[in-house]
Amino acid sequence: MCVVSILFLIHELPEDPKSNLRLFTEAAITAKIQVAWGVIDSLELSGREVLVRGSILTNSSSLTSYQASNHLLLSDFDTIWVLSLGHRSTFLDKIQLLHLLPQSRLINNCDALLHLNTKYALALLPESIDQPSRVASSDPASIKHTLDRSGTWIFKPPAESHGRGVYKIQRGDPNSNAIIEHEMPSAGHTFRLLESWLPNIEHGEKRVLMADDSIIGCYERQGKLDHRTNLAAGATPSLARLSADEQILCHAVAKYSMNGGARFIGIDLVYPYVVEINVVNPGGLGTLLALGEPISGTTVLDALGLISP
Repeated sequence: MCVVSILFLIHELPEDPKSNLRLFTEAAITAKIQVAWGVIDSLELSGREVLVRGSILTNSSSLTSYQASNHLLLSDFDTIWVLSLGHRSTFLDKIQLLHLLPQSRLINNCDALLHLNTKYALALLPESIDQPSRVASSDPASIKHTLDRSGTWIFKPPAESHGRGVYKIQRGDPNSNAIIEHEMPSAGHTFRLLESWLPNIEHGEKRVLMADDSIIGCYERQGKLDHRTNLAAGATPSLARLSADEQILCHAVAKYSMNGGARFIGIDLVYPYVVEINVVNPGGLGTLLALGEPISGTTVLDALGLISP
């Protein structure tokens, strides 16, 4: 059934015309759905109502003249899609405000935003789904003790993106102590992960976009400047296809994510390992379009049942 209205909660306007926000907005407007953008950091509570500062978009041309000049009631919208968590310092406040809404209205609900939007969440995947070995701690000594094991590790924050703060280290690396001490200056204040290095990632890591149980598309990212496969860190993308076994794995991850409240996700895959599940606005749709994949924002909205007849 086609929804009547969608509110996208955003942090700031993306410059990229192929961003998820713009692609989804244009698809919704084309489908005659009322669309609004709201600034997530402006969420407010008034009595029993949650409001946000934003504006309703009447047509595609209004995207370029958008101003968050009105207060919108979130209860007025059939569907709410969180495309940014905004400032980290007020994350819990915003989750608690959004939790006041019927969670069925959120594409990725509060449980997903709170519990799946972290690299810790992979520890709850079914044991049949392989993942790299991981150790997490806020104690630099614990991280250093783990590093004393043989092997190569990825040292990174549990909730960051774009390859920020991601290092490849191993026992005997003369830079390892300096890296750990820089990233974890005092015990108990900063959590970091050690994740076992997957040698096959040198041949590429696949990003798979899924809407509910539908595979929207897949591309491969190969690191060029260093070990990181993030496009923002200089990796290069190329179209890829999933084997039958990879498809089975992605559907299993999608089922797990849907049970956790996430309907639109990006899966990072180095088969047979699941490296990460991206819940908040996973990139990739614009990349797939640029690579010539015949999809659009409409493809995603349709797969989510938002514009199906």
